[in-house]
Amino acid sequence: MKKTSLLIMAFIILSLLLTACKNNEEKKIADVVRTFYETMKKGDLDKALTLTKGTDQASPEQLLTAKDILSLGSSMAKGIDKVVVKQVKLLDEKNALVLVELQLGGKAKDTKMKAFKEASGWKVDISGQ
Repeated sequence: MKKTSLLIMAFIILSLLLTACKNNEEKKIADVVRTFYETMKKGDLDKALTLTKGTDQASPEQLLTAKDILSLGSSMAKGIDKVVVKQVKLLDEKNALVLVELQLGGKAKDTKMKAFKEASGWKVDISGQ
């Protein structure tokens, strides 16, 4: 009887720990996505670039291309009033799908983003793939 009780208690504790880890990762991803949109709105392309997938090992040419893409997005992002991360779905330990609600001129628009975990942390994918 004691062994069964201890086994059940250990299972409950393990479940709680795993849930806490998952929630912590989801919070990190949501923070990165929010920060990405905020930096885009401010026009801080250098900061936005640090939050973008693939820039850790990118060549200078690739960084310039990514910065050009961000520059186009930044002009559109200036109209964003509010960013609400509605849902983060961890697909595995390195991939996530994020549902974001953008408030644009008082109207809400949902958009999906992918996030990837790299050595330096979670990054957003701007490739659209």
